[in-house]
Amino acid sequence: DAADSEYPFLWNPLRDIPEGLRHRYAQSLLEVFEMQFGASWGTRIEHLLRFVFLALLDYPHATLGSVAPLLIEEAFRKDVTGYIRDAEVRQFWTQEFSVWEERFASEAVLPVVSKMREILSDPTLSAIFGSGENRFRMDEVLSGERIVLVNLARAQLGSADAKFLGALLMAVLSVVAMYEGTQGKRKERL
Repeated sequence: DAADSEYPFLWNPLRDIPEGLRHRYAQSLLEVFEMQFGASWGTRIEHLLRFVFLALLDYPHATLGSVAPLLIEEAFRKDVTGYIRDAEVRQFWTQEFSVWEERFASEAVLPVVSKMREILSDPTLSAIFGSGENRFRMDEVLSGERIVLVNLARAQLGSADAKFLGALLMAVLSVVAMYEGTQGKRKERL
């Protein structure tokens, strides 16, 4: 229950993602965020967010609240860059992003920072995504063959935030399910 204050739903969608799944997972996150941005979504925002998610998936302390600091705080960006394993992602942050013209940066960075602050300004979503803790792990759900019922608390969150939370859960579930299915087939072959 997303609105349960006694036992809050804590979920960090950037944590515990297997390395081989990260590019597909980042793509699923992009699809969810494309819905959030609506008409203001464009190739620059998509390009930037792809590298944001790929960088933060390598960073062990990342939460959705890490998106804005990665974009606007040089010291934090340098810390995150030290954890990046993928050469292409590291190159984006050390070479491409650092030389963006101010106009290009503002066209992509400001909308992303604004959207993340909008999402996390809701106290319920901030509590869900901000702790860094996971009380809900998709891989455990799938491997345990459990049924998951999620109350998106539409009345408390509002329609847009409940839709975002639901879309994020479904995107993650589908990617993890495909990955788990692939892993199961590999194990059967051995």
